Amino acid sequence: MTNLEDDKNRNEAGEKLISIIDNLETKSKAQLLGKAIYLFGKNSISKKEFWRISFILEKLPMTDIKALSTWKETDLNKVEHVRKHLYMSVGLGWFVLNASSTGFVWTERLCEIISDHLLTTNN
Repeated sequence: MTNLEDDKNRNEAGEKLISIIDNLETKSKAQLLGKAIYLFGKNSISKKEFWRISFILEKLPMTDIKALSTWKETDLNKVEHVRKHLYMSVGLGWFVLNASSTGFVWTERLCEIISDHLLTTNN
């Protein structure tokens, strides 16, 4: 039995989704959330990834979400300071602190879900 087949989990997920949808300020964000729901339903993304993507969509301005379409060609260390910290605050980037550190790096899996699945028009 999947998590959403359990009544308690289904009700909790429904309440969370209603809250997130209520906080989305644009129709385009709601459409992206719909794509994320579809990906989760197809088991293309995990439950954890779905909730993280939902959080990102709720918190980031749409211009910053759209800018993720080119994240692969973009060095996070060179992204505008405010945008870089917005990305980090929602888990799209992090700072590597070790001897071989390159500084700020992307959280690749989440960025791939957004750029390759949510922002494309062929889904």
